[in-house]
Amino acid sequence: MTRISLMILCKFVSFVAKLNIMRTFYWILSTCIFAVSCKKAEPEITPEITSIDSTSVIVESPKPQTDIVPGEKIGNIEIGMDSEKLQFLGTPDLSDAAMGKAWLTWYSANSEAVSGKYELNVFTNYKDDEMKQKVVRLIRVTSPDFHIDSVSTGKTLATIENRFPKIRYTGGYPYDKTKESVELYDDQDGGIAFEFLNDSCIGIIVHPKEEDVSKYYRTFRPDLVLNDF
Repeated sequence: MTRISLMILCKFVSFVAKLNIMRTFYWILSTCIFAVSCKKAEPEITPEITSIDSTSVIVESPKPQTDIVPGEKIGNIEIGMDSEKLQFLGTPDLSDAAMGKAWLTWYSANSEAVSGKYELNVFTNYKDDEMKQKVVRLIRVTSPDFHIDSVSTGKTLATIENRFPKIRYTGGYPYDKTKESVELYDDQDGGIAFEFLNDSCIGIIVHPKEEDVSKYYRTFRPDLVLNDF
């Protein structure tokens, strides 16, 4: 083979080698670009963040109580307690609120239409002149499940007078169903009052001691006619 032919052959081999290197380079480059583009096309996985409302309050239902303490409480509801704590009772069936005062009513499950067989009535208003907090001022129940010793609704006037000799006739109002007179007796110093229809107690009211029951109850029964004496 001549010298010229050998030089031509060497250049050809060199060209082929460079061509293979270029092809390999382009193949690697294309593979990298494809891989990157595929990665970008994949949706990003964002960790799920669950927001927690720091203002939500869990209200735990207290163990049911049925005792009555004059001037202090009926069951789980206490005179002077923050009205926000009444949430354990659920949404009231009736609510009459105005000027910072409110009557809240819950009917029992075996209630009779609107009047209700048994009912719980709670009166609340502002604690003080700052008008920031509302508290319980008066509690009324009609269910015989609530009692003090042997005294509950359904008892006669004589039976209750025997246990509370200081009760005095305060006034009366017409019964919603029959328009018969309901008589209201109050132990003002003790903080407890009773309603009677035909000599049978139909309601027990707990209010602050040394306060007349009519101070708040007249806003619930505006038809209450007070005793003149």
